[in-house]
Amino acid sequence: MSNKTPQLFKISFEDRPEYLYALIKGDTSKSVTKIECWGEIITRCRKDGRHRLLVVLDGPGNATELDAYESTRGIIALGLQGLKIAYVDLNPENHKNNQFGELVAGNRGVFAKVFTTEPEAEQWLTKEGR
Repeated sequence: MSNKTPQLFKISFEDRPEYLYALIKGDTSKSVTKIECWGEIITRCRKDGRHRLLVVLDGPGNATELDAYESTRGIIALGLQGLKIAYVDLNPENHKNNQFGELVAGNRGVFAKVFTTEPEAEQWLTKEGR
C-alpha cells in the first residue's frame, strides 16, 4: 500500500511560439498543493529554456487573501527570476485574491500579472519588455 497522496490536479503543457502555456485542472486551493503544481510548471519552463509563461487555472483557487499570500510566498521561493508570467483564473470570484497575490509577487520583484481572460493575458505576455 502506497503512502503517496493522490494528486489533486493535472497540468497540460503547450509549447507556443512565444511562450510556454500551462493549463491546470483540478483543486489547488491548498497552498501546499498550489506550490507543488507551480514547482512542476517552473521545472518545465527551466528545462525548456522558456522565459515567458501563461498559466491558466480551471478549478478552485485561493479562498482568502491569506491563502493567496501563503501560496504566493511559497511559489516565489521556487525561483521565478527571469520569468514573465501571465496568470488567468477561470473563476471570476478569485480575481480579487489573485490581484493581492500579484501585489505580493510584485513587491518581491516578480514580473507577473493576473488576468480574467486568455486573450488579454497573451497580449500582455507577448508585448516587448522583459
